[in-house]
Amino acid sequence: MAKTSAVELAALVADAAAELGLEGAQDGDGMAYSVGTTLVVYVAGATAEFRLRADVAAAAARTAEAGPSPRGPEWVGFSPTTFDRFTRDRIASWCEFAVKQTRGSA
Repeated sequence: MAKTSAVELAALVADAAAELGLEGAQDGDGMAYSVGTTLVVYVAGATAEFRLRADVAAAAARTAEAGPSPRGPEWVGFSPTTFDRFTRDRIASWCEFAVKQTRGSA
């Protein structure tokens, strides 16, 4: 397992978002991904935040290297320290859920 840097995290999220047809927009110190006008993923530094449902976010926050986000109960923060298939899977899954939920297909 290799260390995951902020740059690697941003690249993983950008790839997952692109797979879903999202483009990022610079927002302050981070990169914001939105569906229409609804922010669904935000990456700043070594943390990515995903807008899920409150119940899903609560469960996600109990996984390794994740926790509640200050953005509210629908959000989970993820600050991975290693790059492995589980990190990639979480990012891809949470990104997909955030997008599908916002589009009304989750």
